[in-house]
Amino acid sequence: MRKSLILTLAIAFVLGVAATAFAAANPFSDVPANSWAYKAVAQLTKDGIIDGYPDGTFKGDNSMTRYEMAQIVYRAIQREDKANAEQKALIDKLSAEFANELNNLGVKVDKLSDQVNNRIYLTGKVTLRYDNYSGEYKGKDIPFNKNGQKLFRTELYVNGKVNDSWKYFASIRNDKTFGAVNSVQNAASISTTSAGGNNYTQFRQAYVSGNLMGITATVGRQPNTPAYGLVVDEDMTGLKLAGGGDVVTWEGFWGTTEGYSFTAAQIAQLQSGNLQVPSQAPVTWWDLAVAAKLSDTLRVKAAYMNPMMADGSTFNGFMVGWKNLTQMKFAEAGFDWKFAPGWKFTGVYSQASNGGQNEAMRFQVDYGKSDVNVPGTWHSWVAYTDAEAQSIWDSTYEDLPGYNDTTGNSGIPAVLGAKGWEIGFDYVWAKNIQMKAFYNYYDATVNWAPNTNLSHFRTDFYFYF
Repeated sequence: MRKSLILTLAIAFVLGVAATAFAAANPFSDVPANSWAYKAVAQLTKDGIIDGYPDGTFKGDNSMTRYEMAQIVYRAIQREDKANAEQKALIDKLSAEFANELNNLGVKVDKLSDQVNNRIYLTGKVTLRYDNYSGEYKGKDIPFNKNGQKLFRTELYVNGKVNDSWKYFASIRNDKTFGAVNSVQNAASISTTSAGGNNYTQFRQAYVSGNLMGITATVGRQPNTPAYGLVVDEDMTGLKLAGGGDVVTWEGFWGTTEGYSFTAAQIAQLQSGNLQVPSQAPVTWWDLAVAAKLSDTLRVKAAYMNPMMADGSTFNGFMVGWKNLTQMKFAEAGFDWKFAPGWKFTGVYSQASNGGQNEAMRFQVDYGKSDVNVPGTWHSWVAYTDAEAQSIWDSTYEDLPGYNDTTGNSGIPAVLGAKGWEIGFDYVWAKNIQMKAFYNYYDATVNWAPNTNLSHFRTDFYFYF
């Protein structure tokens, strides 16, 4: 089979296997804008189906080999969800015609057929992590079982297509920690944790999502991050509905999550200088969030969240004896502004309905953008946070104290609050290999816990597959 490359690609373009729009910029010096094949070449280049030669030319008048055609067929198979029934039939015929070449590319046609027909896609991520903490609680060194701790994490993501309107997703995670070393001095009155490791596997998420009378419905255990996630960003089990247009979007969630319960006795022990880990219990949760795109550079978000901890809920024991936190509700509002090329400023504020230590704010400046497909890309940030003791639930930001994880992943309990700075960056070493590192330092916000602080350094290496 010997055909002009431009002719073949033009046919693919007319069939609509690629997108419907075309790139605005001319990708190749030898394909002028007035060429009959310009739109086809430009769009297929933009979509990643084809690329040119290192000298910036396309050489469309050259004859193409079966091997080159097989590469185009493979990319068309990967994008088959954009094709109609007639186009899918054509792709199947091309797959059969170029089966040998596809096999030589390491692509098994029968496996690709199963993938296309059943809409099952398996991807994942491997994480290598190093953590190191140091801090004091009321002038005494905090005991950690994470000083020098290493983590090896494997995550598998399963995407399945139910039909043209509904899909399925599941996330399975295995964590293996090792190398934990306690570093405790002068901490006789603080409960300690023995050094060691653990190994566990669990379903993190499992849900179906699709169109329901014009809105998007998601059912099952799913990520829930109202607004910017200053108050909460965690997996919850329930129903989420979302909708809106190009300017204003909304989403609402109803379901259950988990939280820790401090008894009055545990509160008294905490105030006397003894860190305690409370029990955990389910919590009924609902929230409503809206977002508006005010311009190409400015966006605002707001959310209201209710853990449903009033009398008669499933979690009456939450923080009993600590300023009646069974009535806690949260509100959050913020904005992100791309104030210059490559730069973004984000400001978020939240407040809980209980009195006292109930406000939180975070200001963050970001520069750059890392892309795991583009080696050498990077991103950095610096942030200031003031999260009072009863202001958030389980924040998306590292180390802030929350009630779903009483230590806030940091060793400082939720009732102490956290005020301080963070700096970090991430860098793409090679395609699908990314490094992330940050350092932060926080002081407690409650006045009855003087000399309480925590610093944390973490390095992650991510391997995507």
